[in-house]
Amino acid sequence: MATPNFPTKLPLPIRDGFKGNLQRKPRVTKMDDGKTFIRRLYERQPNDYMLAWRFTWSQYELFEAFLKYDCWPNGGYFNMAVTAGAEPIELRMKKYPDARFNENANAWDVQVECEYYKGKPRGLVLSYAKPGYVKPGYWSESNAPTLNGYPLYPPSLPEPERSGYSLIRPDAIARSNIDNAKAEERERFKDHAINVQLTYLFNANEYAIFDSFYHDSLYDGVAPFMGPVANGDGLQTLRCKFLEPVQVTPVGNGYRVTATVETARMAVMDEQTYRNTIND
Repeated sequence: MATPNFPTKLPLPIRDGFKGNLQRKPRVTKMDDGKTFIRRLYERQPNDYMLAWRFTWSQYELFEAFLKYDCWPNGGYFNMAVTAGAEPIELRMKKYPDARFNENANAWDVQVECEYYKGKPRGLVLSYAKPGYVKPGYWSESNAPTLNGYPLYPPSLPEPERSGYSLIRPDAIARSNIDNAKAEERERFKDHAINVQLTYLFNANEYAIFDSFYHDSLYDGVAPFMGPVANGDGLQTLRCKFLEPVQVTPVGNGYRVTATVETARMAVMDEQTYRNTIND
């Protein structure tokens, strides 16, 4: 049975309340050096979308008929463009939609959680181990811009927002308790991992570019990339990797994307300059 199309006489979902996230996050393993190793679990990643509509009485009547005669006989599957101008994708309603009458708007507010299987990335991802090496079975996108052998954050996209930007350094100190003496402390490793909390603001076109980069070049965020991060030394382009799936929220006509990335080897003031500065 062919997957039915969402009726064109009904409006697209509204942006308020829209949410999208992976059902099963990548597997994260903490390594002895304080860094993380991230592995994708499936080729086709299941995503959850929370969709909402505001229908007039006649539109809600048509929507109910669509559910009864087309959607549910097909197991809850249907084709629909999530946003204006986007390509239709196959969605599956995970349960019957919730509907509530909005007396102030004289309309029906409908909300439903849908499942969407994102296809396998189109290109190949670079190895997690070292640049230029491709693991068997992993893809690498030959036409994507790279830096030091890693995919490069698209230069046409804006830098992270300053608001909400933060650096978090995991504890890298090893402590030993000694009888009748002070505890000994030492650095576990010199190359400290640093977690950076980022927020991006994209318009619709910029978000489409970021989504393609995240999905195809980074294999849904599990591969490392070269991206802009900042500390007291200013903005730097460093090797980064996402620690968890990005969170996407509609804002006005665009999107807010929040993420946590891991990086290391941030440039700091050299020791001689430091000594000269504090002794001036």
